[in-house]
Amino acid sequence: TTTGFTYTGTGGFTTDASVTRTVQFSSTAGPANSPNRPNLTLTGSGTAVITFTTGSWFNTLSFGTTAFNPGTTNLNLTSLTLSSGGTFTTLTATMVGTGTITPSTNTTLGALTVNSTSGTTTLAAALTLTATGTTTLSSGTLALNGFDLTTGIFSSTNTNTRSITFGTNNIILAHTTAATTVLDVATATGFTWTGTGGFTSTMSITRTVQFGNTTGGSSTNAPNLTLSSGSSVATFSTGSWFNTLSFGTTAFTVPATTINLNSLTLSSG
Repeated sequence: TTTGFTYTGTGGFTTDASVTRTVQFSSTAGPANSPNRPNLTLTGSGTAVITFTTGSWFNTLSFGTTAFNPGTTNLNLTSLTLSSGGTFTTLTATMVGTGTITPSTNTTLGALTVNSTSGTTTLAAALTLTATGTTTLSSGTLALNGFDLTTGIFSSTNTNTRSITFGTNNIILAHTTAATTVLDVATATGFTWTGTGGFTSTMSITRTVQFGNTTGGSSTNAPNLTLSSGSSVATFSTGSWFNTLSFGTTAFTVPATTINLNSLTLSSG
């Protein structure tokens, strides 16, 4: 319970993963969006499990050079630095302010939520989620910053102000379960984007995509979508909007549908 707690400075708490420990901050009660959340750095190269009470809040959380699996938990963070030796496939990171996600070699995140209101979450390197993991953009800005984001599902169905800064990079939709809605933005009110990149997916299995088909889709906020290869069927929710839709080198018959496009590239197959 963190009501009444404040801090100043750039330091914070540190703990070594040489023995098992538990940490928690504002997991029970505290100010909304815990503006007083502190920094936490895990030190050493230990493999003992640090348990995070789910729902805790931290400003910058760094796993340093530790090598353990923090287990199934959802943490609210401004910035996150993963460790190359850790296992994060059941960690959900909810980004709640202007900060950075720094992946390391061979790290895979379980799920990612950007809920920064007016803040920006920036990638410091290419980031991969588990094959069935979901990236949810609730509010604020997701900036790819020259790197690709690979995720099972991208979801952003709400009316909050939110945006993606693609640059020249892409969000790769790579769910491994057939017939999954991999791009789920049925309500696009409040959504904007910049750059020349967009969403991409291979058609190795059937997938469904939708953008603005319920409300909010327009020629100005419709994103790019590239289906790069494969012969499995892509289903487009009727009434969806896309800026440039490219079928790449795919070879399938599109189910009957009506979609709104600025540009269209068909495939020879």
